[in-house]
Amino acid sequence: MDDDKQILSESDSFINRTLDGSLFQLPPEKVLEPCHLVLSCQRSPIYIGGRYLKLSRNVSQSCWIIDDERMGEASVEEIIGENVRAICKGDGYKFHAAGREDIDVRMLGSGRPFLIEVLNVRSIPSANEVQQIADKINHSEKKHVRVRNLKLVGSEIWTMMREGEAEKQKQYAALIWTSRPLTNDDLRNISLIKDMAGTYIKEFVHGDLGRTHPRRLTKAIVF
Repeated sequence: MDDDKQILSESDSFINRTLDGSLFQLPPEKVLEPCHLVLSCQRSPIYIGGRYLKLSRNVSQSCWIIDDERMGEASVEEIIGENVRAICKGDGYKFHAAGREDIDVRMLGSGRPFLIEVLNVRSIPSANEVQQIADKINHSEKKHVRVRNLKLVGSEIWTMMREGEAEKQKQYAALIWTSRPLTNDDLRNISLIKDMAGTYIKEFVHGDLGRTHPRRLTKAIVF
């Protein structure tokens, strides 16, 4: 009890010192206007996910602008995100993907898992409207991007995204020119390339156009 009284006394002293300072006006100025309470309502984000295929070598994954100049014709982010936002009547969107690829690399096969986080939507899309989004993207005259398994998702969204992290087994195909005929040993070295996710595969093929030297292939092939 004595400790509690001491704490209260110290607190009162601090408050009194603060009130006696210049931070507060004593007595306070009389308020003549009524108080206005403003409420702003925001809906929690909704998520639409699936897999995308990138068929063009001139489309970036996310919007890429350097010095006010767009790099490439479009982006996967904008092609999918804008179509989703329009149906949902959202204020905006965020694009999430399980990994990424360079602008000049296509994404084929089963596609890359992605997620569109739509902000403050006015309309929750029905299954039919989600299919309309997929049809509009897939039937576009510009065959840049295609989507698969598009659907409205809930608590399983991040599990879907981690699916790509767990798989991370990808196959790459590249057309290369060499300064000499390839031997069986050369082909064996190429076929045995297997590395962690995030490895810059083009370094193994052409040294990023001469900027780097592939550790394994330069021993066998001169590009």
